[in-house]
Amino acid sequence: KVVSVTFTVKLPSTVTSLVTVILSKVGLPPVPRLLIVIAGLLGLISILIGMTVFGTFGIYDTGAGMDIYQLVDTTNTPIWIVTLIITLIAGIPLLILFILGLKIMIPNIRSIGTPVKIILTILWITAISILVTLGARQAIDRAFENNFSTQTPLTINMQTPLKLSMYNNEKYSFEAYRRSGLEIKPDANGNKVLYSSDIRLIVRSTDEKVGKIVLNKIASGKDYKQAKARAQAINFKYNFNKNTNELILDGYFLTDITNKYRDQQIEVILYLPVNTRLIAATNTRSFHKNEPIYRDILILGDEEKTLLITPEGTQCLDCIEESNSIIDANIQAPSPPTPPVPIVPVVPVVPVVPVVPVVPVVPVNTNQN
Repeated sequence: KVVSVTFTVKLPSTVTSLVTVILSKVGLPPVPRLLIVIAGLLGLISILIGMTVFGTFGIYDTGAGMDIYQLVDTTNTPIWIVTLIITLIAGIPLLILFILGLKIMIPNIRSIGTPVKIILTILWITAISILVTLGARQAIDRAFENNFSTQTPLTINMQTPLKLSMYNNEKYSFEAYRRSGLEIKPDANGNKVLYSSDIRLIVRSTDEKVGKIVLNKIASGKDYKQAKARAQAINFKYNFNKNTNELILDGYFLTDITNKYRDQQIEVILYLPVNTRLIAATNTRSFHKNEPIYRDILILGDEEKTLLITPEGTQCLDCIEESNSIIDANIQAPSPPTPPVPIVPVVPVVPVVPVVPVVPVVPVNTNQN
């Protein structure tokens, strides 16, 4: 026990002395030695200025920085404790670097003493341990994902097209557009709420005579029960007018700020009976940008067109007239004249007469017997 205590007490002093001896043997010129001192001093000053600025702008109280911290924090740790931990983790090495630089430049300078070195070492190790623990709790609180689904029938008038659009509340945003993430906004009563437009719109066909709308709210938590409770707390509204056959979906959703940021999002799945006519507004475009895995039959670019719901997907009714007009134009347009083909005169083939070789006639000698 005496040996272990002695080793613990002398360890910081031994390490400092060893580093000092090594740097002295290397023989650093005066400029690098001065840079070590300046680096440590500037680091300490930066930390002090940062803490002062945080307090000046009200980040420790009710400022915007505090809202962001509460939005992402899952451990409910006060911000001043987190700031103190980060200050110790970054400040103690900078303080040692500053003292080490002074020790190299002025070898006869008085040491800070072994008790101070032991306290600084213990504080630094403790701060790192607490920060690692908080980081692990932060990750565990978002480890599980769950959903909360509701289903409502829609009695759609088959005689007129169903008009689908997104509603934009200018109190929260100037346009209805899908974006991921959460923001802190004041509600109608001035209370802080979490606002998001992370809504996925999916349109599918169904063989049933009555349509339906399915709201699938998704969130994460430290377990499935907590994740489902956060998903259930999402506030999303829509309005279906049977007289005008119009379905208006909110382009946003709200949740209480105590639920914090836990990957909240909504899937709105609209099941339409076959032979239903649909007209989707232009502001739905960003909400139904879906991959093929979602089986969405509303294709990008079909906004503001009259679509007929079929078992296989959709059929554009407005596109038939356009295609017919193109075909009629092609039929009525005169075709360019075909250039005449030049006539090549036919040369008669002369038969080749074979040449018979001439045999010489040998005269007969009549004087022979």
